[in-house]
Amino acid sequence: MQEVIAGYGLPDPHPDGPFSVTSRHQATGTPFHKDVTRIGEPVEKDGHVAVVQYDLPLNGKWSDLTAGFLLLRRPEAEYLVLQDIHVF
Repeated sequence: MQEVIAGYGLPDPHPDGPFSVTSRHQATGTPFHKDVTRIGEPVEKDGHVAVVQYDLPLNGKWSDLTAGFLLLRRPEAEYLVLQDIHVF
């Protein structure tokens, strides 16, 4: 995961990198994409509740590198499961 972020979505070095995730509170600019898509009721039998897309702040600026997660509901807790990291 660290190599993919450093390579801006690819496992190879990026010519403008390396990149690393920084604090969202200190990031300049505006996030391009934050989205939560809820899966309708009843909840899927595998526990999927929603899909979450969240742009990552890299090197102090908001980027279009997006982390995709599944929100799972289980009896003991809810979990965010990383699905992919890509340029949206």
